Amino acid sequence: MNEHSYIRAVTRHLPSENYKWKINDGYAGGVPDWFFEGISRDLWVEWKYIKPFPKRDTTLIDLTKDEYLSPLQKKWLIRRHTRRKDAWVIAGCEYGGVILRGLEWQQPLSAKDFKDRCLSHREICTKIVAETV
Repeated sequence: MNEHSYIRAVTRHLPSENYKWKINDGYAGGVPDWFFEGISRDLWVEWKYIKPFPKRDTTLIDLTKDEYLSPLQKKWLIRRHTRRKDAWVIAGCEYGGVILRGLEWQQPLSAKDFKDRCLSHREICTKIVAETV
């Protein structure tokens, strides 16, 4: 699986009435991958896929590395957190996905902690819907 197929596997569980926008902006760097519009709250999501997943439980997964989040993406996420607190990073792997709210992406997670926090595709969609109601 790669990032694109992971996103597709998760978002297919979203109700059709939920407005979602897959963003592909070649002009404004750093904009998250997806926007979800809710009745009272919106949500921006930057998706990442961890491949290969570390074999050792003690290996740290550090999303602050440029291989995961670019400097412009980090700047964008920090700005949205400061202003509206409406941006998440969702990191997927072969075990499921982890929602990193706010600035949680700035703290490395061990591979074991990451696996322990993994949610199913449906659980991630349920949390996206709940956040945007």
